[in-house]
Amino acid sequence: MKVVGLDMSTKTGFAYLENGKLSETDLIRLEYPIRDDLTHGWVQDVGFMFDSVSMAKMIFNRIKGINPDFIYIEQTNLGKNRESQKLLEFIHCSVLYILHKEGYGQKIRYVDTSAWRSKLKVRMTKEDSAHNKLVKAKAIRGKITTKHLAVRWVNDKYDLNLKLKDNDIADAISVATYGFIYEKQNKPKITEKTIEDLFAK
Repeated sequence: MKVVGLDMSTKTGFAYLENGKLSETDLIRLEYPIRDDLTHGWVQDVGFMFDSVSMAKMIFNRIKGINPDFIYIEQTNLGKNRESQKLLEFIHCSVLYILHKEGYGQKIRYVDTSAWRSKLKVRMTKEDSAHNKLVKAKAIRGKITTKHLAVRWVNDKYDLNLKLKDNDIADAISVATYGFIYEKQNKPKITEKTIEDLFAK
């Protein structure tokens, strides 16, 4: 079973699992964001459109070389920055459009962040909570966040050495892992039939 996991934004985390084994990871970046260059008199939304289409094409070029059975995408979460949130929605729309257009529509699955974190048991330990209490009391520095947890889980699971800055890749790997586990556990049961069954009234 081939599963691709995506944590989409202007820096899209990409992960590919084949039969549960991690085969490929990457961070797909917009190299020359048009939204930052409004010298042509374009309104910002036009820049968003071009950037989202550019990202969608880069993502699709990675996916078509794999031809996965399933494409798991992390659901968008409400952000604090209105412009960033808007661009994120443009990217999701463009990616969905190109995937549907190219025949991958039936392979797309969305998953909430809370769902994959719960299924994979990516959560704070007692030690993490105790550490954060000390941080809050200003006894030490360095709060442990959900980004730390995903990176730590992926490193432990796949014997990697990702850093906190690689959290988009860690999320994509987690999403793909969730997808693989979900599809394996919920595989449709095929009932074997005999020739007699075909002619039974």
